[in-house]
Amino acid sequence: MEGIYNTPLEDPEWTEIYIEWMIGLVLASNVGFCWLVQNRHHNRKLHVAEILVITILGFTVGTLLFQFIAICFGAPLLTNVSRTLHFGALLSAFSFLSPCLFMGFDTNQWIRVYANHSPKNKLERFLYYTGYGSVIGAWLGAIPIPLDSDRPYQVWPVSCVYGATGGYILGVFIWFISLGGFRKDHKD
Repeated sequence: MEGIYNTPLEDPEWTEIYIEWMIGLVLASNVGFCWLVQNRHHNRKLHVAEILVITILGFTVGTLLFQFIAICFGAPLLTNVSRTLHFGALLSAFSFLSPCLFMGFDTNQWIRVYANHSPKNKLERFLYYTGYGSVIGAWLGAIPIPLDSDRPYQVWPVSCVYGATGGYILGVFIWFISLGGFRKDHKD
C-alpha cells in the first residue's frame, strides 16, 4: 500500500510541503507583525536586524527543542529525520518563535505567562492560547498513530501536523472570543 493515498492530505511528501509553506507564512507574519507593533509593547523599538537575529535564534532553538521533545515522546530517531525536523520547525513557528519576538528571552515573563497561566495583555493572551493550542493539538494529533499504523494518515507526523495546525487555529479563535469576539457593543 506504499505510495497509494486517497487524498493529498495523507501523503507524507505533501505534508512536508504543507509544513514548509506554513512555516514560511507564520515566520513572515510574525516578523512583519513584530516590526509593526514593537514600539507599543516594549520600551525600545527593535531594529529589523535585531528582529531577524531573534527570529533565526528563536526558530533554531525552538526547532531543536521540539524535535528533541518529539523524539522523547517516541518519534523515530534515525529514520524519518527530515519529517521530525519539519514537525519541530512547525511547532517552533507556531508556539516558540512568537514569544521570542514579543517577550524576548526573559524567563520570568515566560514563566508568568505559560507556567503561572497569567497573561496580562491581549498580545500575551494571543501567545498563550496559540502556544498551548498548537502543542496540545500536536499531542492529540498523535492519538491515531498507533491505532492502525497501515493507514496513510497515520504515518509520522501527518496527524500531529494537522493537530498542531488545528490547535493553533483554535487558539486564535479562543483569543478572538476572549477579546469580545462577535459582540457589537465591544469597546477596546
